[in-house]
Amino acid sequence: MESTCLTKICKWGAIFLVVLFLLSLFVPFGELVFGFIWHLLAGGFMHLWASVPYMVPSLSTLVGFAVLIILSVCALQILLAKFAKSKRESGFRWKPKWTLSLVGLLLAAFGTACTTIGLAHHATWLAREDAVGLLDGRGPIHRNISNCRRLITAMRIFSSDHGGNYPKHLEDLVKEDILDQESFSKINRMIGRDGLHVPWVFLPGLTDASPGDLPLIIGSCPVGNDLYIVGKNDSSVGVVKRENFEEIMTRYREFMGIERDGKAASASQ
Repeated sequence: MESTCLTKICKWGAIFLVVLFLLSLFVPFGELVFGFIWHLLAGGFMHLWASVPYMVPSLSTLVGFAVLIILSVCALQILLAKFAKSKRESGFRWKPKWTLSLVGLLLAAFGTACTTIGLAHHATWLAREDAVGLLDGRGPIHRNISNCRRLITAMRIFSSDHGGNYPKHLEDLVKEDILDQESFSKINRMIGRDGLHVPWVFLPGLTDASPGDLPLIIGSCPVGNDLYIVGKNDSSVGVVKRENFEEIMTRYREFMGIERDGKAASASQ
């Protein structure tokens, strides 16, 4: 019975994918629909894959994580064994494999919850933003978003080694051997609406402790119909409309003005 249900699910899933593919080829806006669903389902994995080269876990971190997992599982085993013994007859013994199964189930539930939240978040974001404008010419736009994320990730690595301060110039990422020159040359340029390759605009004055909604890297020109790319201090990167872009820049200018006034006041004291 279970194998029959699984076969039906696989069959209808394959039919669904084939229909989507045919829509992308022959139906007007079919490519847009297919691209929308593809980026909704695979966007998180694509971002994770692009971030892997910048993840540099140390041996001490891996060992500490492994020790934490082992101790947590052992503590859970002891707790469940005592609880089961108090509720059952004296001969009953809680098996370690049951604890491992429970831990695996909890991890699966956690992953499912994160995936569900991520899908809901992206679906809401795409519904609120101009999804048609975002996916029209999506190749350059998503390449720009990926490059901006990689730059911010490199800046985060720099700040972790410099007391939370970002570099004064993006070229310092190469001097610190965080990025090689070839990679830096590729990701330090965005593709504008007219296909021109122009440098990113790095907004100085922030640290990794500054508010996360402030812009850190912005596109120097629109990438679509009044659409701009903004990379924020919380490492998020998105495409915003012109009015939202102006609001974000206003917040940055206000913050920097307040920060300068605060420094001036402290200096005068």
